[in-house]
Amino acid sequence: SDLLTEQGASMLVVRALAHRPDRARQIVGGLALFRLVTLPIGLVAAYALVALLFPGHALAIVLAAAWLTVQQATELTRAVLVWGGRAGMSGLHTSIENLTWVGVMIALLLAHESLEVAFAGGLAVLVCSLLVGFLLVRILLGWFPTRPAVRDVRQLLRDSPPFAAFVILGQLYSRVDTLLIGALLPGGLEAAGAYFAAMRLIAGLEYLPDALTRAIYPNLARAYVSGADTLRGMIRRPVELLLWLSIPVPFLAF
Repeated sequence: SDLLTEQGASMLVVRALAHRPDRARQIVGGLALFRLVTLPIGLVAAYALVALLFPGHALAIVLAAAWLTVQQATELTRAVLVWGGRAGMSGLHTSIENLTWVGVMIALLLAHESLEVAFAGGLAVLVCSLLVGFLLVRILLGWFPTRPAVRDVRQLLRDSPPFAAFVILGQLYSRVDTLLIGALLPGGLEAAGAYFAAMRLIAGLEYLPDALTRAIYPNLARAYVSGADTLRGMIRRPVELLLWLSIPVPFLAF
């Protein structure tokens, strides 16, 4: 469901705003409208499939899927903040969201609530974070998204296929090991869940390169649009930094 709702919009919005900053409100409004339409469609489709495969766990699984779709919608606002030079606030928003999300679910589980109730509590946190994301855009950048014109929608639809393809293939690539474990090992659902949880913990090491690339992406997009010859210079130092960090980190993680 998150593949249907994401469609590469978190990357597309920075590129589109770099191309047409005067249409920022309409571009963000168009992408927000697209997600508003596709989110329920994706969740209904996911529930129909999960109810056939895992009828006893369908609600819990769909609630977890809803986390991803809502988070992807929030990423749209965070991408706008990065484009607007507010990468620090974007990162702070992400951190507070994740800590609150985990804290609420742990509290509900310690209170002996069901898994479905705990997952619903986590979903409520993410919905609130989505609203806060749009509020931050208003406070820090001074505007709200607005209804897009037809020409804005057409341009977004023309621009989105390569970004959507990148996200879909990337998600399938990053999830194929979990799917194989769930399909091949005894107690597949439990084994896949434990494996995915462990991989999510290890993925915490990805926050540094993710934050770094987010911070430099708007400038790269603007430089590309203006035909600047400084792209190599912009990425040289960040790439060197990530290279040197990537050597010791795997050993420490192991």
